[in-house]
Amino acid sequence: MREGDNVVVVRAFDPTDPELPTGKQVGWYTPSSGIWQTVWLEARPKSYISSFRIRTISLEPAKLEVKIVPAGLFARKLHRRPPGGG
Repeated sequence: MREGDNVVVVRAFDPTDPELPTGKQVGWYTPSSGIWQTVWLEARPKSYISSFRIRTISLEPAKLEVKIVPAGLFARKLHRRPPGGG
């Protein structure tokens, strides 16, 4: 962002197959696509978690995998193993 007026451009991309109906685009409703709800900007810190995933590896013994994807100023790969190297 710069001082003064700034312009924000919002684009919509719909990767669905137009031959396949989605949502209420069947029968009585008029097909539509594009941005259909409010769009807004949110501030976030210089470092943040862009995504995370928790996956069950096994139930007996209980094991799971946690994947955290950091982004921004301090983004780097993080590895953590449970005590004992489990």
